[in-house]
Amino acid sequence: MSYNNSTSHRGHNAKTPGASGNGLKEHEVAQTIHTKFRDVTKAVDCTDDAGATANANLVNIGNKMNEVGKSWHVSHHLNAFNGTANGFEIWHMAGNAEAKKLAEAICAAVCAVTGWVNRGAKATTSLYVIRASAGSAILVEWGFIDSKKDMDILADKMDVAINAMLKVMGYGSVSGSASSGGSNIGSSSSNSSTSTFDINNYHTTKFDQIRFVKADWAYKEVSLKTKDGNDRVPKNTILTVTGLEYSGQYPRFKLKSGLYITTRKDTVEEYKASSSSSSSNATVKLKGSDLPNKGKYTFTTNTNIRSAASTSSASVGIYKKGESVSYDQKVTAGGYVWLSWIGASGKRRYSAVV
Repeated sequence: MSYNNSTSHRGHNAKTPGASGNGLKEHEVAQTIHTKFRDVTKAVDCTDDAGATANANLVNIGNKMNEVGKSWHVSHHLNAFNGTANGFEIWHMAGNAEAKKLAEAICAAVCAVTGWVNRGAKATTSLYVIRASAGSAILVEWGFIDSKKDMDILADKMDVAINAMLKVMGYGSVSGSASSGGSNIGSSSSNSSTSTFDINNYHTTKFDQIRFVKADWAYKEVSLKTKDGNDRVPKNTILTVTGLEYSGQYPRFKLKSGLYITTRKDTVEEYKASSSSSSSNATVKLKGSDLPNKGKYTFTTNTNIRSAASTSSASVGIYKKGESVSYDQKVTAGGYVWLSWIGASGKRRYSAVV
């Protein structure tokens, strides 16, 4: 069975965001999964951002799917119920034996590598994107967003889970390792050879400049797959950083040249030039600089929750104007004061004071 000529979409949108829980929004988490899935499958993107109601969103998605024609369609969602229900499941059209077989195989493969409860393949005649699509559609529920257990698994093993699904469908892999949610980052010395990922070994805030404490490679992509040139960047080289991005759970520095490097602390360090010109910036006062190092803050505008203190890091949720957070750290990076706390998933989160 070939699953080429497929479509993929994220359920819901910012206007009809779907379920929420553990500081996460369904449409944002599903977007991350959908993007990773399409990076490998090259599936036609049928996501809808225009529909202002749930019905309009569904109709727009269905129309896009059917414009592709008879095809395999994949819809990415997250479940929600009572905070204790958990597990992974896939919906398919009742009576479609091929879709059922695919759903069962994906459920078995994904749950085997993640430890999710296998809720199995479920038949339906009512879910719109399944009953209204030309061809065969499956709707994947990537765990329960209001289950801390499920979201911890998804945070740690997202790439592994997606890879298991891709393998069943006959595709390659996203840039995740076989044992964790991180990227398959090859044999470079800048990447840990152990199977245990420890974020404390990496810089997670953007610096203006970095210095190599040992020679290492620069790469053409954030996944650190393709080396730039034939030689490592020499020790003590100082380079300008323009961003901090993530590949899976691994943070990378994006350089002014457009290349990427590891943020491992044993490879690079922050470089601060001793120049009198820097004193001209000393009087710049950032919003939030007067806040205590820990406390409670009420947001004055809708503000993204991010996985690192950088505007280029992944948004994992949003605090609305008037909502509050209790934070235990305050850091300054990238021209912002960032408040930080441990979220319901057990992961450290950041929001800028804007």
